[in-house]
Amino acid sequence: MMIKWSKRSLSTYGITFLMSAVFCVVFLVCNQNFAAQTIADYVVSQGDHDLAIRLTSPDQFPEDRSAIRAERKLIEHRLQYKQLTEAAITAAKTNDPAAVKLQAQARDQFAALVQQYHAIINQFTDNPRCPIWQTDFAELLLIEQLQVLHQFAAEAYTFGQPTPQQSQAFQVAAIEALQLTTRAKQRLFELQTILPRAANAPQLQRSGLIQRLFDEYDHKRTPFFQALAALYVTAIPRTESYYTAPTEYKLLGRKMQPDNERMRLLNLVLQNTERFITDRGDEAGIRFASMVLASRALLQMGNNTAAIKLLNPVLSARHSDLLNLTANLTQARIMIESGEFAAAITLLDQLKQHPLAKSNLTFRIMLTDMHYRVLAVDPSADIFSPYFKLLEDDQLSEAQKEQVRYYIALRWDTLLAKQDAIDKLPPRVRLMMTDFALQKVQTPDDSSTDAETKQQLQRVIMLAESLTSPTIPEDIRAHALYNKTVAFYQSKPPSPKHLLEVSKQLTSLAQQYPDHGDASRAINFSIAQLQQLFEENPALPGIREQFIQTTEVLFNFFPISEAADNQRVFYAYHVLQPAGQYDEAIKQYDRVPFDHPQYFDAQREALFCLDTEIADDTIGNAKYLRIRADIDRRADRVKREAARELEKNNLDSFRRKAVRYALAAATIVRASVALRSEEYSYAIKLLGNFESDFIDLDDLLPNAFQIRSTALIASAQHDQAIRVAQDYMKNDPQRAAPVLDKLLLQFGREMDDIAEQAIAKSIPTALRHRATAAVQIADVLIDYAKENRLSSSYMLSCAIIRAKAQQLLGNYDQAAADLQALESSFPDNLDLIQTLAELQFNQNTDGSLRAAAKHYARIITSIPEPPYPTHYWHAWLRQLQISDKLNYKTDDIPLHIRQLRLRDSKLGGLKFETQFIELERKHEQS
Repeated sequence: MMIKWSKRSLSTYGITFLMSAVFCVVFLVCNQNFAAQTIADYVVSQGDHDLAIRLTSPDQFPEDRSAIRAERKLIEHRLQYKQLTEAAITAAKTNDPAAVKLQAQARDQFAALVQQYHAIINQFTDNPRCPIWQTDFAELLLIEQLQVLHQFAAEAYTFGQPTPQQSQAFQVAAIEALQLTTRAKQRLFELQTILPRAANAPQLQRSGLIQRLFDEYDHKRTPFFQALAALYVTAIPRTESYYTAPTEYKLLGRKMQPDNERMRLLNLVLQNTERFITDRGDEAGIRFASMVLASRALLQMGNNTAAIKLLNPVLSARHSDLLNLTANLTQARIMIESGEFAAAITLLDQLKQHPLAKSNLTFRIMLTDMHYRVLAVDPSADIFSPYFKLLEDDQLSEAQKEQVRYYIALRWDTLLAKQDAIDKLPPRVRLMMTDFALQKVQTPDDSSTDAETKQQLQRVIMLAESLTSPTIPEDIRAHALYNKTVAFYQSKPPSPKHLLEVSKQLTSLAQQYPDHGDASRAINFSIAQLQQLFEENPALPGIREQFIQTTEVLFNFFPISEAADNQRVFYAYHVLQPAGQYDEAIKQYDRVPFDHPQYFDAQREALFCLDTEIADDTIGNAKYLRIRADIDRRADRVKREAARELEKNNLDSFRRKAVRYALAAATIVRASVALRSEEYSYAIKLLGNFESDFIDLDDLLPNAFQIRSTALIASAQHDQAIRVAQDYMKNDPQRAAPVLDKLLLQFGREMDDIAEQAIAKSIPTALRHRATAAVQIADVLIDYAKENRLSSSYMLSCAIIRAKAQQLLGNYDQAAADLQALESSFPDNLDLIQTLAELQFNQNTDGSLRAAAKHYARIITSIPEPPYPTHYWHAWLRQLQISDKLNYKTDDIPLHIRQLRLRDSKLGGLKFETQFIELERKHEQS
């Protein structure tokens, strides 16, 4: 609506749709001071010469200095807001991403401008410029606030379906603008008598104030905006406070009866616009705008014929501005009121091609709203079809459709509150309302409360539950169930138990509706939450079972997905491998694509799985040979792929480390298999440069050291093995010591297993090598323990294994001397006593057997009551065996065994029971 006010043009009423489209991308810092010349230039451009004189020569108006300062501040806010709108257009053209973040700042600036208007009007009511302020403020509310800040709220309120925020803004702005313009008119009437008699009347005449007040405002601006405000107020429900408050609006001339007041306001519109309509010269430039206002007033009065007659000149002009669109929408309203529904729908369809409707979604949605209103008259009509038709428009981008969905949901939100039977709404409508409610929860404004959030979540659940019937299309059911689960998720704090239940529901959704888009979102969220729970809360009841179930759903229904690829290594490593399901784990590792970040991790773990599997098979059998061939094939492939990857200049550090780990694993597994196959030289060769090649892979170095040491020992390269051990202890004692300790314990267990073969010549050659190495390794560890002041019990354990090794090598005297040297320090240590006793027992001389018997007796007497450990039963067995060997009190052997059976019917377990029974039978028969 273009309006010409002498030298000033109210262009905002015609082009603010541009600012509305870009308001969300405004970028400007408003805290700035404007130069006096800038302010003066702006005021002159508005045709306000009186204000220009006051600002540049305030001494001429000594009584108005405070008001002049206040109005200067008002102009500064005006200029700041003007810069915001200009910056908005620029930002929209360049899609400035930073602009959106300052939308709140732009709104704050407008609020500051409104506040300054209130301040200056309330403080300087008697100032002759007050009617100007009041009228300009009304214009600001009716144009800038409703069109720009609230997305054409007046048009939406009149022709479309306003949001609750638009409705509130419209009603407040309309009533306040009517108050402002009515009081401005009253004051202008008073000033017509006061100013000509004022002492400074000549000065006011020269400054142009009198002419501006009466020619520009009293005759043009104020009556026009009063008419606009009056028309808007007539659209407000008669139950609102303006019509019902007893005295609040009485000074405005308000009638007490709502119908009478509404008719008064409509007549006021006609009265105020008549002079502009009859002015064929259109001096003010608002003839067409006044015709539209009057036509809308006549429409409300029921005079459709007169209303359309007034509109015809505007429609015939065929302009492409907001005024033309408003005129066409008014014509559609007239058609609807006249019962010409088909004609109204045809016109609305034609208006989709209007430039504003094509360039601004707000107006396109407004046309759809009116179409809805037309259909709403017919109870059998599909009243929501215009909205879905809009969403199916191929000319709209996905981003625009998303915006349309939001706008539509805003309108339906109001409708839903009035709907008694939810299930009467079309399924697609209910579904979109669940989306909207979730959006409101996820993007709350400053005024949102916990109670409102809870209400929105309950609404989602209620609507979603109404969409579970098998008669509902499957895609709607799937999306409704997804939204319901999201609402359930957000309804409680994210405790582990709650997250587990949410994941169960999402997994069920994904399994039921795998072909729908929400299924992938559901399974992605579910598996991510479950993996975190599985890692952080492994003891949570049901977590393991649910994690496994969800992973299986992921692999079975979404095998070709990023989520599945991301889960394969974690699931195989943490679930399948610990369960001994190495073949299944390898299958998952093999499905990780080459370009995935965990590809080389998968290759590494697959090799370790094969190494574990081959350890359980007999060397040389078919399965063993198959697994070894697979290991060689995989190791060769890793070597080739790693070489290509490591040549890349842009390889990131994480990928590089994973590649090196896989390469190191391939070497270690190959060496491990070679060791197991007794190919000691090959194992040693494979690991020849391992420490230097993979010095940064600290956690794999012990594996390599253990394999190499074992291979060296097995091939009788004891000196080399000890040098390697000593070097490792010297360079990295913190890692070397545990490996040597593990190796020594392993040798100790092997020696215990053949303890009965006490004669050195009966010991297998391989074990003899191990025993030789065990002595040397024990020496290295004992020295390390002494240097680092480790516990004496640790040194004792090493010394015991060393003694066992000496015994197997036939060095009984040395072994006995070493153990006896420790007796004083550990007089009650059962392991020491038993090892010394075993040494003497295995020497198998009369003297050594009697000495052993004393040690076994010490063990027996040290354990007078249950529970009886292994040491106890072993000591008793040896005591009776010594009696048998020495043929000493053999008649008592059955008696002792019967007494022992009273303490334990199993005689300490199968290990001992068989030998006890053999002794018992032997001496019972004798």
